[in-house]
Amino acid sequence: MLTMGIDVGSASSKVVILRNGCEVVISEVVQAGTGTSGPKRVLEETFKETSLSLEAMDFIVATGYGRNSVSYANKQLSEITCHGRGIAYLVPEARTIIDIGGQDMKCIRIRNHSVDSILLNEACSSGCGSFIETF
Repeated sequence: MLTMGIDVGSASSKVVILRNGCEVVISEVVQAGTGTSGPKRVLEETFKETSLSLEAMDFIVATGYGRNSVSYANKQLSEITCHGRGIAYLVPEARTIIDIGGQDMKCIRIRNHSVDSILLNEACSSGCGSFIETF
């Protein structure tokens, strides 16, 4: 079974394809975010490196600010939900997640393997990923 996760953020788009839910087949990142160029470019880069195609995916989940622009996804989830589920799977003892994105920063508290609370900055991108990248 092949599953694909696509994260369409404000500054970049990312893809990971898993076989049987745990073996990474390929992952790709492009510096193009929301809108049509980010998802399209990251898919082009991903499929250029493999013999796979979108049609070969058994299930696709989209996340990030541009997740609703991924019309071919079977499911859309917030990045906060994905962070919580991912860290519970990968690092079950983790209690805090810090996400420095292109548009905001989030500090997510984990309790009993689920998201307990979230702090989110209210400013624009100053201090976030785009600022740090430029700096």
